[in-house]
Amino acid sequence: MIYDKNIPIGNWMITDVNIITGDTSVEKAIKLMNEKNVSYVLVGTKEKPEGIFTERDVVKFFSQGQNGKKEPVKNHMSKDLKLTHESVSFEESLRIMIDEDIRHLPIISKNEIAGMVSSKELIKFKYNILEEAFHNTRRELQKTVDLLKKDSDERIQILMKDYEKLQTKAFTDDMTGLFNRRYFEDRLSEEIARSQRYGYPLSLVFLDVDDFKYYNDTNGHQKGDKVLETIGEILRFFNSELTEKSANLRKSDIVARYGGEEFIVILPYADNKEALAVAERIRVAIEKHKFEHEKKQPQGDLTISAGVATFPEMARTAEELINMADKALYHAKRTGKNKVCCFNPKKTVAK
Repeated sequence: MIYDKNIPIGNWMITDVNIITGDTSVEKAIKLMNEKNVSYVLVGTKEKPEGIFTERDVVKFFSQGQNGKKEPVKNHMSKDLKLTHESVSFEESLRIMIDEDIRHLPIISKNEIAGMVSSKELIKFKYNILEEAFHNTRRELQKTVDLLKKDSDERIQILMKDYEKLQTKAFTDDMTGLFNRRYFEDRLSEEIARSQRYGYPLSLVFLDVDDFKYYNDTNGHQKGDKVLETIGEILRFFNSELTEKSANLRKSDIVARYGGEEFIVILPYADNKEALAVAERIRVAIEKHKFEHEKKQPQGDLTISAGVATFPEMARTAEELINMADKALYHAKRTGKNKVCCFNPKKTVAK
């Protein structure tokens, strides 16, 4: 969608609104937010909303020393709802959120809640990892669009598709189609900050193809590249909507190629036990896949090893978390390969 400040806010709203009753416990409300990976839940009904329970309310609840998670959520929700009609413009809705200092705006249609928008949703179109390049390209694109306003819609759509490809290319690994290392590093810093702010765990899974140099030397680098492409496809499948019912990776998880034959996964909200389970499912999926010439490998199969570390339990910074996961990976390699190891300061050692 091309940004226009006069577009009705109904065009931007999320219609999948999570609604709970006021008698629902705080504990269940927080659990639902984590499971759905959302920053709020609406309290009441679509016809009669009572309030909204957001990340801010979660932080406030714990900052006041609250430990009564069984209390009804209506005692801790934000009650001052600012309802906005779906026909109100994007610009006016953003002004309301700024003036009222609110992050979530319920949208009314036909006398009931039809959807929600958040400040994050309204400004996310401005986001790009290469911010300066993004804005420069956007300005140049806008000049081109202005010159082509009299041209057909089809021609403008072609230009927009080319622009989207340019944006995607900036943070995508060409060989595997996964995110690249730069995007991963930027996102990890953001997720560490969120984890510190809201007090949830975050885990990292570091993956490396076992005996990959041997595979390349034996079969050639073109065959080795094909192996990396296939592993990228397997990881993308794990991270797709098709696998949500199998409880593999979630939409919030970030999968990237770290470099060479190394891959890395960020798991927000996942503790150490959950991260180990995810890493093991990935290891098994790759072990079971039939790769060309894998029987020539030292272990008779093409496999991976993985290292897991969790923030803030095992590290205080993004750099430390990467280092701890890397040490756990090295321990998995040193003790037999084709396995998953968790960082343990008594067992894992530096390279």
